[in-house]
Amino acid sequence: MKMYFLCDVVDDSGTPDPLETLDIGWFRIDQLPPLSTTRILESQISMMHQHWLHPDQHTVFY
Repeated sequence: MKMYFLCDVVDDSGTPDPLETLDIGWFRIDQLPPLSTTRILESQISMMHQHWLHPDQHTVFY
């Protein structure tokens, strides 16, 4: 089971741990960088984006 959380940025001055994440950044939904598809799919990001745009949508369980 995967769980996704909607979060707010409270401080963007940190740096990622190089053992876990090479880089961080903000991207438009239609300009995503190459994804690590063993961890996240474009369809999952699209689903999360739709929930962000429409927070009244029901929870999705897989």
